[in-house]
Amino acid sequence: MADDRLHVAFVWHMHQPYYREPNLGACGMPWVRLHATKDYHYMPALLRDFPRIKANFNLVPSLLKQIQLYNQGLSDSALELSKTPAAELNPAQRMQILHFFFFANHEHMIHPYPAYADLLNRRGCSMKDEDLETRLSLFSDQDFLDLQVWYNLVWIDPLEREANQELAALIQKGRGFTELEKARVLAAQADILQQVIPLYRSLQEAGQIELTTTPFYHPILPLLCDTETAREAMVNIQLPERFIHPEDAREQLRLAVRYHQELFGQAPQGMWPSEGSVSPQVAQLIAETGIQWIATDEEILGKSMAEELAHLAPGTAFKPDYLYRPYRLELPGGLGLNMIFRDHELSDQIGFVYAKWDPKDAAANLIQRLRAIRESLADKPGPHLVSIILDGENAWEYYPDNGRDFFRHLYAGLSETPELVTTRVGDFLAAHPPQAKLPRLFSGSWINHNFKIWIGHPEDNTSWNYLSRTRRELTDWQRDHGDGKNAAARAVAWEALFIAEGSDWNWWYGDDHSSNLDMEFDQLYREQLAAVYRAMGKPIPEFLMIPIRRVQLHGEIIQPTGFISPELDGDISDYYEWLPAGYVDLDGGGAMHQAESIFKEIYFGFDLTTLFLRIDLNPVWEEAHRNEPRELNIRFLQTQQRLIRIRAFLPEPVIDFYGLDLQERWTVIRNHGLKGAVHKIIELAIPFKDLGVFAKDELQFWLFMKKGDRELERCPRQGPVSTQVPGEEFIAGNWCA
Repeated sequence: MADDRLHVAFVWHMHQPYYREPNLGACGMPWVRLHATKDYHYMPALLRDFPRIKANFNLVPSLLKQIQLYNQGLSDSALELSKTPAAELNPAQRMQILHFFFFANHEHMIHPYPAYADLLNRRGCSMKDEDLETRLSLFSDQDFLDLQVWYNLVWIDPLEREANQELAALIQKGRGFTELEKARVLAAQADILQQVIPLYRSLQEAGQIELTTTPFYHPILPLLCDTETAREAMVNIQLPERFIHPEDAREQLRLAVRYHQELFGQAPQGMWPSEGSVSPQVAQLIAETGIQWIATDEEILGKSMAEELAHLAPGTAFKPDYLYRPYRLELPGGLGLNMIFRDHELSDQIGFVYAKWDPKDAAANLIQRLRAIRESLADKPGPHLVSIILDGENAWEYYPDNGRDFFRHLYAGLSETPELVTTRVGDFLAAHPPQAKLPRLFSGSWINHNFKIWIGHPEDNTSWNYLSRTRRELTDWQRDHGDGKNAAARAVAWEALFIAEGSDWNWWYGDDHSSNLDMEFDQLYREQLAAVYRAMGKPIPEFLMIPIRRVQLHGEIIQPTGFISPELDGDISDYYEWLPAGYVDLDGGGAMHQAESIFKEIYFGFDLTTLFLRIDLNPVWEEAHRNEPRELNIRFLQTQQRLIRIRAFLPEPVIDFYGLDLQERWTVIRNHGLKGAVHKIIELAIPFKDLGVFAKDELQFWLFMKKGDRELERCPRQGPVSTQVPGEEFIAGNWCA
């Protein structure tokens, strides 16, 4: 009997960078510990109430290693600050606590608790040290003790907080905590950390979950094998000194498989390559380890089958005809890999969209989408597999109550929908071996099917050059010190180098991403390379003393890196639609915006015909001035000057387009292609022809918020945004595949 059910594979990717500092032996950042107590235990624990739901967890070995080290006494800077009796904190420690102990989602992890929210209000949103210094006197010893408790308490998942009567009582108490109560919170964290790995193993042995792995320290394997691989997606990318070390990729894979087997009693069948990054050479190396299946993004499938898809018959769709089935990739030497491809849209709905929905509605929407996919496949030979793959920890702080209600509605709904069945990927592939053959494998990652985030920007290339130089000196030293007495030093040096090969450092270099901790990531990367030299007994090179990350000034203009085509809906419906856009750096490299600033985010991008603008206003300012008349002006400064006026923001916005007449008066332009939407954000699309500019012309604009004739704020403050209108060469330079 044919299986006409739609099989659904949830793959939750659990990962953190390797934060342990090579000199101090502690972790510079607490995210392994805090995500372990909020997410790594919580996500599999949710399944215990839903025995019909099966899932897949991809556990990165460098994360697991740090969890094990915590269980053996590893600490981190925030934990040491938490342990220190509040009355004994020195001024520097108090400053650190005020700076760091509000690093949590304010909406869902601080504001629901009045006592914690009061502490945040007293500190304010500014992260400048001089501002924090002036506020130290506002906090008593008891306030610092309460803050120590709250910060650690909210990073414990809601299931554990409710099950533990002492923790539940502390939530109710709210303030006036004792040192003994703080110790109980930290003890609860330590207990959860001890349970994490055994919980995954027990659920695997019970047959409810499949555990998979990733190369040990989460490197981008195609770039380790050969950095020139990046040219397949971006032919004109500027690359660093060529790095060709497939032997490192092979070792990162070997270490991962061995470590996974030691922890969980069996070798992994599957793998999510770091950042879903694949290439033919990497596929060969993975297959040689005994891994049977890997997963990556649907865009890789589209690129790998470009020739076949180009000849599709009319009415044939990539989705669902091609996406919802596994593939077999045949490799030299009689090897092969089974491959599945994530549904990009469904995965991003969970990761970036559903957090703002009512949890019940979000779960119902996902189930309905899955039903619609099944119906669209009714006349296609099956069975079919939908792969939903995303981070298993980072999204939930943006959901109310850590996403608990969303998951309960989702898992309950799926359990009661017989035409939908969740599955372990290995089980599905064993029962239904792939019938489709993948003609070739395109080299790319899960983000825009390329490696732009990790290579090509001057900062990224500098980090690669430092890695190349350090590795070269290590191999030279090893050649001269190959005797047995140096074995321990060699092991330390190579481990530090493998850590430095991880993808996370370059995630924060370049213009793609920024956080409040960019400089800390930069320092930790350089410390790993410095550890190689220490192990060799060599002095630390001067180049490792200088930060790679550029310190950005307020208002610096970051140029677009690719074409965009955003949906103009006034909402952040898809995180990635604005990812290649340029932006105005309003926060000086990652610090929180000042509360009094009107503009929160400014993005600009384009395709060949249209300029796109996105303006996010500071919600604090918006709320305070919601009922006041105000007007946003966007003034374009090229020869044919233009002005966009956005008035009466609520309830109905008015968007007008003006040009200068012969008397230099602003006159409404009637026939134009300007489109826009004003809701949570402001999104505009302005045809270049309406702005009077053409390819390679310089385009400048300035934003003004006005109240009547009074200018409230201009952005950027020191000068207009300037960019070049793109031509065909922009496509060649950024998007050729």
